[in-house]
Amino acid sequence: ASCDGSVKLWDGVSGRCVRTIGQAHDGRAATAVAFSRSAKYVLSTGLDSCVRLWDVGSGRLVQTYAGARLEALNAQAVFSHDEALVLVPDAQTNAVVCWDAHSAQVLAQTAEHSDRITWIAASPAAPAFMTCSDDECVRFWGR
Repeated sequence: ASCDGSVKLWDGVSGRCVRTIGQAHDGRAATAVAFSRSAKYVLSTGLDSCVRLWDVGSGRLVQTYAGARLEALNAQAVFSHDEALVLVPDAQTNAVVCWDAHSAQVLAQTAEHSDRITWIAASPAAPAFMTCSDDECVRFWGR
């Protein structure tokens, strides 16, 4: 992720850049990335308030998730444990927006934090995630 809006994929062994997705966020800063379990896809989050799903092999845009406000340089999105959902904190509402990963339809929004969510982490094995917020609370979300 980078301030020029590009997403760069690096070979972890050689340290060589193997793919650059230029203008991934319309010239706005790309703030974070998250790989799918298979490493075939990567989510990128940007200050254009979009989360984008990219095919790692081709660099092709697969899906765009819109409807959350992303304002912080640490804004990030994560996959749910089964990769059926994409989750991202919304800076405007202090909620977590949940999209269907395939259709990009908003399925739900949480509404428990009273201040900006600063971090989100999804369980790799169960339908659960945790959020940290400037309201000094850590919340567990699960069934």
